[in-house]
Amino acid sequence: MTELRFETANYFVRPLTKGDISAAWGRWLLDPTTARLLNASCRKQSRRELEAYVDQFNNRDKILVGIFHRPTGEHVGIWTFVVSRGGSDVLANVVVGEDKFRSLSGLLEVKAIQTNIQNYLFVTRGFRSICASIVAHNTKMVAYLKQQAGWELIRRTMSPPSASGEMVELLLFRLTREAYLRRKGTSGVSRRSSKSGSDGYIDVGARL
Repeated sequence: MTELRFETANYFVRPLTKGDISAAWGRWLLDPTTARLLNASCRKQSRRELEAYVDQFNNRDKILVGIFHRPTGEHVGIWTFVVSRGGSDVLANVVVGEDKFRSLSGLLEVKAIQTNIQNYLFVTRGFRSICASIVAHNTKMVAYLKQQAGWELIRRTMSPPSASGEMVELLLFRLTREAYLRRKGTSGVSRRSSKSGSDGYIDVGARL
């Protein structure tokens, strides 16, 4: 199976391994803003916790890749993709943990990165749709997706957060393969069957 691996002018994306675990990654959730946007507790993550996290991914139906800054080699974020039980849809979750890269304007090639990822998921893997579940108070990401052609808000749900007793609103956005290909003007691209490799896929649940 082709790995999700590519480069842009200032970033590269590749599968993550335990060798990429660092003290810096473990401190990402100490940032109150990052923790709030992830609906998580504000705390330091231990190496053992991060190793257990990496072990959850097999890069087939649960994919974990890192975002790295090319000039420095710094690990600045992660992207996860979890395939639905039927094997035709994928739930995406992105975390940019380093403050200087965290804003949408900080990742100067964010559109190039997303285009590469979407092309991999829709054309190489043949998935039917990409979904993103976002906490409603992540207003920058919500506004960003609303202005991106093809993304649609399909569901609002309420969920208890991990850090407090208050209910949190989750927004589920979806981009279909047809909308992506129409936007890119590549409706004639040969598509793989969305059923390929569907055995053993699991239900998903993640927050952006």
